[in-house]
Amino acid sequence: MLSLDSFTYRLLWRLKNFLHFRNRGPQPIIYNAPCRKFIPPSNFESLLDKEKMINFVALKDELNILSRIFNQLPEKLDERDWHSLVQLSNTKDRFFYIRFLYKREKKRTNEKINEEMKKLKFEENKKQKLPINHQINKEEQSLIYLRNSHIDLLQKHLATNKIIEAFRLKEEYPIIAIDCRWLHLHSERGLNLAFKQLKYLIGRNRDREFPWPLYLTNFIKENNSKIEEAKRKHFSIINGNFFTAHITSKSYLELFPELKEKQKIVYLSPHSKEPLESVEPNTCYIIGGIVDAFSEPEIPSKASIEVATQEGLQCKRLNLDYRQLKGGNPMFTLDQVLDILHDVYDKSEWEETIRRYVPKRKFESKSEKNLSVKSFYKNTAERNRQIIGILQKNCGINQRTTTNAYYHTSSNCFEVKKETKISSKKLFDGTISRKTNGGKKRTENGHLFRKETK
Repeated sequence: MLSLDSFTYRLLWRLKNFLHFRNRGPQPIIYNAPCRKFIPPSNFESLLDKEKMINFVALKDELNILSRIFNQLPEKLDERDWHSLVQLSNTKDRFFYIRFLYKREKKRTNEKINEEMKKLKFEENKKQKLPINHQINKEEQSLIYLRNSHIDLLQKHLATNKIIEAFRLKEEYPIIAIDCRWLHLHSERGLNLAFKQLKYLIGRNRDREFPWPLYLTNFIKENNSKIEEAKRKHFSIINGNFFTAHITSKSYLELFPELKEKQKIVYLSPHSKEPLESVEPNTCYIIGGIVDAFSEPEIPSKASIEVATQEGLQCKRLNLDYRQLKGGNPMFTLDQVLDILHDVYDKSEWEETIRRYVPKRKFESKSEKNLSVKSFYKNTAERNRQIIGILQKNCGINQRTTTNAYYHTSSNCFEVKKETKISSKKLFDGTISRKTNGGKKRTENGHLFRKETK
């Protein structure tokens, strides 16, 4: 394919545009005057160590080039954004994080506009006076009117009572436990998405007619600023006055030892070969707290099945032929899994339930999807790829980076700074190479990171 910043490609693209071609290809990359000027906070450089300083120098060069060839940039970067960006060690990650900041800023702007419009409508409705001849008859006087806020409060109290009842009678319901041991290994973007999914999961369970006992287990013990910030931002649903779920640093093995003895703890994983035939009461179903939108370099691709094997638990997948998922990864969001389990428990119909909650796009092959949407995403991906290539070429930064993750191999594994150290190298083409201390390809018990992938 021609380079998008070449004169030939620009001429060809304009010709297609003039002739009204439906798919003109990616938009040309044109060098213009800078559309943004990003200035870091004062004394910012003095706070950086050697590695972050290297990333900071590269970041400044990349922002200078991006401001000339790319218009999807945030209006400004605050101090927190700068700190997040200098922690990223390659151009590709920094580029997509900047795009994420732009989308977040645009979304907040739209929300602010909608909020202002709602306020204006409210003020207009408030100014409207009742008709002069309006009279309240005796029947209307006898009615009791409640404000919406009072109704919401009553509904929350009722929902809290139902959840407390579910915990009290947990032997009569299935138990859901979210394995949160991986939260601190997510990137900042992935961590926010994971906490949003947890929030939706808690809300969906709360709104059910018969909610189930819900535990967030293996929640990190150490003080972690990223976790605390995400918890403060997204978990108002838990930090309020109404009980919704139980957060604990304990493992589900510590919470339910009797279920472990009875082989009634089931770890759900899309990589398991054994399907889950039915959902039973007094059985604990473990769902891995891993974001499904994209892969995380520090989290193994089959982490859930490896942990289940290590802990000697049953590992099953949802009763679905994953070969039907022609488009998209086999992982579902946390609230989708919960809704499927709830409906199967109530109705025992797997196929209909899965079709109800899994997005239609996952069952469609590339040829079945909307061609215009497909070409749009394909063109966007190609343009982003070439922009990243331009940044790498002009900034001259080596794209091979090394990050260290610490694991330990007890039942409460994947915590910070424990026994086994894994060195992970991420290359630009997306491949990840990992090896443990001393060049070994296995941990002590041989369950995690069994081979080195290239």
